[in-house]
Amino acid sequence: MNYIVELQKALDYIEDNLEEDINHKKIAKELGISSFYFHRIFSVVIGISPAEYIRNRRLTCAADELSIYKANILDVAIKYQFNSNESFTRAFTKFHNVTPKMAKVDGTKLKVFSKVHLSLNLEGGNIMDYRIENKDAFKICAIIRDFNIETKNEIPKFWNEIKANGKLR
Repeated sequence: MNYIVELQKALDYIEDNLEEDINHKKIAKELGISSFYFHRIFSVVIGISPAEYIRNRRLTCAADELSIYKANILDVAIKYQFNSNESFTRAFTKFHNVTPKMAKVDGTKLKVFSKVHLSLNLEGGNIMDYRIENKDAFKICAIIRDFNIETKNEIPKFWNEIKANGKLR
């Protein structure tokens, strides 16, 4: 089983069905895998549970509808599968730190939970020739100087200083 492909199918299914009554069991059934393993794999790879992912995506879409289209709060709550206006307001406020009513005001800061898209990057697998050699003992010394974001421009000066005083050979 290719877990990356199957998880991407699950993510696509979620995006296509945000307005429907979906949960990890329905998604696993759609993919033809165990709901237990689907939940586990999703949580490990994505970093949050399927339910949390669905809720965050729904709250992001709901915020768009409220802020851009000034939609009715109760209509949006029902559209995104919240049982009541109160449960929607509670979840929305917890996620966005503003009430749904405030989301309709121009300039209100809202959070976005973007869609996840999986891709697989493989590294390594290169063939390299090598040999092991025995060497006589030798000394290694280090010159240590701390740099930070403000002093990063001093790094070239540091190297030139080491070269000039003969410490670097």
